[in-house]
Amino acid sequence: MEEVLVLYTTHPDRECARKITKILLEDRLVACGNIYPIESHYWWDDEVVHSEEYVVIYKTRHSLIDKIESVFNDHHPYDVPCIVRYKADANMDYKQWVIQETKRL
Repeated sequence: MEEVLVLYTTHPDRECARKITKILLEDRLVACGNIYPIESHYWWDDEVVHSEEYVVIYKTRHSLIDKIESVFNDHHPYDVPCIVRYKADANMDYKQWVIQETKRL
C-alpha cells in the first residue's frame, strides 16, 4: 500500500488557508484539510517576529507531494512556505480512505 502522509503547513490568513485547501481538495491531491488559528514566533530578516497565522494539516499520498508543492508555489504568498511531511502511521481503514479520496475520478 502506498505511504500516506500528514502535511503541516502555515498560511498568513484564513482566506489563504481556505483557498489552497479548496484547490487541493478539488484536484484530489488531499483527502482532508484541518484549519487552525495559531500565533507564530520566528526568526525573519535577522530579528524575532510574531504573527497570527493559520495551520492546515493535510492528509495525502506520498506520490502527490510534488503536485502539492507546485500548488503552493503557484498560490501561496510566502517566500518560503512551510510544508512539513510526516509519515502517517494510521489504521488501515483510514489509510485506505486517504488513498481512495486522492484518486482522480
